[in-house]
Amino acid sequence: MAGGSLHSCALRFDGTVRCWGDNSSGQLGNPNAGSFSMSPAQVSHLTDAVALAAGTRHTCAVRVGGRVSCWGYNASAQLGDGSGSTGPRSVPVTVVKSDGGDLLEVVAIAAGVNHTCALHASGSVSCWGGNTFGELGDATTVAVRSRAVTAASLPDATALAAGPAANHTCALRADGSVRCWGRNDDGQLGDGTVVDRNFPVPAGVTGVVALAAGARHACAVNASSLALCWGANTQGQLGNGTKTTPDPPAPVLVLFSVVPIPNQPPVIIPFTGGVDLAAGSQHTCARLVTGQVGCWGDNGEGQIGDGGRPTDRLFVTAVPSFAFNVEEVVALGRRGRVATVTALALCEAGAEVQIRIELIQGAASGHGITVGRCTGALERYEVTVPAQGRAGFVAGAATAEADAIVRARGEVVDEPHWTRAVQLTP
Repeated sequence: MAGGSLHSCALRFDGTVRCWGDNSSGQLGNPNAGSFSMSPAQVSHLTDAVALAAGTRHTCAVRVGGRVSCWGYNASAQLGDGSGSTGPRSVPVTVVKSDGGDLLEVVAIAAGVNHTCALHASGSVSCWGGNTFGELGDATTVAVRSRAVTAASLPDATALAAGPAANHTCALRADGSVRCWGRNDDGQLGDGTVVDRNFPVPAGVTGVVALAAGARHACAVNASSLALCWGANTQGQLGNGTKTTPDPPAPVLVLFSVVPIPNQPPVIIPFTGGVDLAAGSQHTCARLVTGQVGCWGDNGEGQIGDGGRPTDRLFVTAVPSFAFNVEEVVALGRRGRVATVTALALCEAGAEVQIRIELIQGAASGHGITVGRCTGALERYEVTVPAQGRAGFVAGAATAEADAIVRARGEVVDEPHWTRAVQLTP
């Protein structure tokens, strides 16, 4: 999936792409779709796409073999076809390099307002389009590049991030550090300044495993599953409990209180357990290892999704007080007579959790129970499940049904249930 300002696109298993929404600049890639389409329209002449990115009003796709095709708004040459024309395109055009040859060996793309960047299999990064703020990273501020140029001093990138409303780009490097370039008026590059940069600069975070960029902010998840953000914070999109911009990047916080205590402040702890990120213009969401989602920032249109009033969220509030899941891999032992299932639980420090796991594999089944203390962070609880009856467990697929009871200050505060497919492994 890829979402622009007023349009969305989906990549299908057969390599075709369907887009819907605003088509005033050809961003749906179908000249017959009209000025807008309320149903998915197939992008013309595109049958081998493997990845997508959407800017404000343009869309790009990586194709089999690593070439890139783009369509839509083109006033700043963000389609990168080298033609010199800045008119919109309702049919995909091929991105070319500065020497006129096709851009090759691309594995991922990121699109902003007026620019697009591509990550190559080698780890280098190429960008094209508008460059007023240095968003192409080639150490120049040439206003427009209609052909792809190489971002400076960035030989080992592994991922890219640029929001559809952004004039900056960030790249994750192989060593876990982050480099950003482009517009920096709100500190969105994370280098401790508000000076635009036309070449990649360190963002002040290390050990990063996931990255996302909004209009004027960026967020990362590090190897400890801690979320950190930097840049603009006018809508609370940094999630640090304020609307001020910290320096350096600061941890995202979660307002965490299972049972409110009279005359006691709520518990506020760092937001951990994240494995992936996505950013809108002024809000951010993280997917947890448990499969749940937490969001923070602008909520004027209900984009946080917590069912509350449409006001900004300065903390992560969409995460339930208790997060629960089961790891996919289950350890098999004792000639199939026992299995060890690992449950994941996040609950308020001091609370108690009781977890019951039932494991089902054909004629074989069994259940086990464990009790543990909550720490306020994501913890792993091992549950031993003996096989009942004559049939034992074997290596292969099975189903785990998990139930939990959480008690805090003597009261039951949550009773979640979770079912998932697991794999038994010796």
